[in-house]
Amino acid sequence: TFTEDEWEKLFGDGRTTDIQRYDGTKWVKLENQTRDDATFTITGYTSSFSTFAPVTRTTSPTPDPTAAPGPSGGGGGSQASVGAASNLKIGDRAVISMDRTAISAVTFTAKNQIKDVMVTMAKGSLPRDAKPPTGTVYQYVEATLYRATADDFSSIQFRFAVPTDWLAAQGSTKDGVGLFRLTDDGWQEVAVEVLGEENGNAIFVANPERFSLFAITATGKAPDVTEPTQEPTETVTTPAAGVTTPPASTTPTTPQPTPLPVWAAVTALGASLLLVRRRT
Repeated sequence: TFTEDEWEKLFGDGRTTDIQRYDGTKWVKLENQTRDDATFTITGYTSSFSTFAPVTRTTSPTPDPTAAPGPSGGGGGSQASVGAASNLKIGDRAVISMDRTAISAVTFTAKNQIKDVMVTMAKGSLPRDAKPPTGTVYQYVEATLYRATADDFSSIQFRFAVPTDWLAAQGSTKDGVGLFRLTDDGWQEVAVEVLGEENGNAIFVANPERFSLFAITATGKAPDVTEPTQEPTETVTTPAAGVTTPPASTTPTTPQPTPLPVWAAVTALGASLLLVRRRT
């Protein structure tokens, strides 16, 4: 039996869900399942006890042109990965391994006493009424939390991976990878920490505040693009309006005689007077 909100996550927007049992190697669907929408109940039968979980699938949507091509690109529903933990005390840390999406693990740190918590991860797609996030989408992931709320934990951490060859094809590096969570106000970026590379994948961790639809993206500059070199330009000064600049003269300048100093002229005059007196 589920709550009304959980029922909406299991069957809303074209999703379908059934109860499956983990047999140690794979998930097996229970036989003779019935669904009661009035009591939010799914009933099934099994011959042995094990770990059980609701597994949700989505119908394949119209291909999203903003998603990256290839098997890891966004779009397309698939069977969910399911993980669970029980009897968490305050301060306990639980690591739940996941598969089938780029998110490989979810780590919880309990803030309250938690009897049970269950997580599902499935490849998602861009909702029809939502705009795509910034960058090229590697994968959309629908992350859903059951039996507990995000407020029951002091921290939630996702570990995820993106192939390095896919990043290179986008002209990006691991530093250009981003994680976005879809909210009522649009896409909210979640801070990402780069851990390094492992087996051809770039590894990251992020700490989202809530569970929702996530988008793993990459931004980067296209390879083999060279920035144009700026040519130097000459600065030409334009004379102010109404001012005529005379052309440079090409006529050689005739040297002018240098005038005698004043004292030389006085001396010459005195000598002339003396000569006149002697003659007289």
